[in-house]
Amino acid sequence: MTTEFSFPRIGLLLKSEIARNYKIYLTLLLVQAGIFLLGALFGGVNGMIGVNSLITTGNACIIVLMPFILYSHLFHTVKGVNTTMLPASQSEKFAVSLFQCIVLTPFVLLFFHWLLSTIGMLLTGVNEVMTQPWALFVSRKIHVNHGLNMGFFDSYFWEVISSQTVCIWGVYFFKTKKFWKTVLTICCVSIALGIVGGIGLNVAFDAYEGGMYTFFADAATRFARIMYVFFNLIVPVGLWAWAYIAMRRQQF
Repeated sequence: MTTEFSFPRIGLLLKSEIARNYKIYLTLLLVQAGIFLLGALFGGVNGMIGVNSLITTGNACIIVLMPFILYSHLFHTVKGVNTTMLPASQSEKFAVSLFQCIVLTPFVLLFFHWLLSTIGMLLTGVNEVMTQPWALFVSRKIHVNHGLNMGFFDSYFWEVISSQTVCIWGVYFFKTKKFWKTVLTICCVSIALGIVGGIGLNVAFDAYEGGMYTFFADAATRFARIMYVFFNLIVPVGLWAWAYIAMRRQQF
């Protein structure tokens, strides 16, 4: 196994990975086309408009779960042998896996969705059939972000990708039963955060009732901003780094 980092070799590795996974991409696109066709056949224009929203939601879910779809075989004593034996460094394999999950998969799914909606608009002449899948993933969130303007990191696309980082971490951290162990970890962490948050809110509410209105109003705003940055930026980047460290400890 080489330890160097070579962009030409990354290109060859990516080509090899696409050849290995093309059936998965083809299946996803055929399902997407089938859903759109069913909407057109049974619902006409309104059906196409309705399934566009369904496809957008489905694409977001697929992007989040794509690490499990593509790399659930990693570290398996039998299924993972081909990946382990590839003539590339660990860093190169990790970079290609991130590229497939973060760049290639969203581009393929969103472009095909845009293509379907464009065909629908051209056939019907109704502009409402034409959706903008890109805008749904890169436009600003409309929910409150506590006055912070984080640009790209406020986008729907980043929200999907940051959710995906948990799956990428699970793929590289666990050797077996990656999906279920990741789900169990999420549940445990959520319960722990809920307990800590509940205790904190209870203490803050008692102090608030005691007359410290201004102090706790300002503190709550600052805390909300810190938590927004923490979970929206620090946690995703940290999970990528943790996944890389976990990968370096494996024979991959």
